[in-house]
Amino acid sequence: MLSLLLHTDKNRILAASVYDLSDPIPLGTIFMGRVSKIMSQIEGGFVGLPDGNTAFLDDRILEGDLLLLQVRKEAQKNKPIEVSPCPEIPGESVVVTLGTGRFGYSGKLTAEEKAKCKDLTDHITLPESLDLTFRTASASEDPDVICKEANEKIRILQDIIERRCHHATAKEILYRDNDLISLIFRDLSSYRSAFGLRNEEIAILTEDEDIHRLLTVKKELFASEKISILFHCDPSTDLETLYGLKSKYADLVHKKVYLRSGGSVVIEQTEALVSVDVNTGKNLKKQTAEEYFLPVIWKLRMRSYPNCGLEI
Repeated sequence: MLSLLLHTDKNRILAASVYDLSDPIPLGTIFMGRVSKIMSQIEGGFVGLPDGNTAFLDDRILEGDLLLLQVRKEAQKNKPIEVSPCPEIPGESVVVTLGTGRFGYSGKLTAEEKAKCKDLTDHITLPESLDLTFRTASASEDPDVICKEANEKIRILQDIIERRCHHATAKEILYRDNDLISLIFRDLSSYRSAFGLRNEEIAILTEDEDIHRLLTVKKELFASEKISILFHCDPSTDLETLYGLKSKYADLVHKKVYLRSGGSVVIEQTEALVSVDVNTGKNLKKQTAEEYFLPVIWKLRMRSYPNCGLEI
């Protein structure tokens, strides 16, 4: 079990990703599934997973159908894993999906950034059976890196569809997205977008020699130049102790967050939605509603934190 933590220069953790490399069917896994049971009242059915369990498929299907499926949602409480019949291969700069040979662009890209991406389409071999979407991170990535990643993701999905699929049997895994380094750089790209760090310098600090070596080798394939890979080599203390990560983990997942104004935010996950309750608490300052709640909104969005680093 490994974790990726995003924190500010003041050692405040903003987000975390946890990687369970022992999971036999992680998110993104593509496999052949046979429909075992139809639930007509909810327009879906259940398919068998490679590990013997079942997953829910929200689609119009027939019992006995053999489908190419991808794990999209993890099991939650009494709900099984959810799968999709539309597999995709995501990268840091692009996402490749089944389609009709079209290029798409993230809605967050500016007109100038979209034009830059369009210029790259002549260097990307996209078959008529697939679509490719340029992600927000492509705006700051090197064109050669984007093209290399795009053609690689296309090759992977095309190979799954055109070759393996013709010989695959039910419950056979065709692709498992558990390359740790790829997952790290992909989450790094998501952090950049979510926290407004597209132009910020980010440092990745790790105490694992193997991970440090792999990150250094694959940096040019997955990340922009504004990333530095650092190695923590102090034998007297580990990163968990140095940064007090146990207590920060607890704060990160705690459902109640206290605000500087004296109020608090309570965040609770239910099966249907995530509820956010904003409490004014004992705040007696003479402020308008806009003046009081604006900092709360920004706290929930968790944006604009410069000089961030990543720890592994």
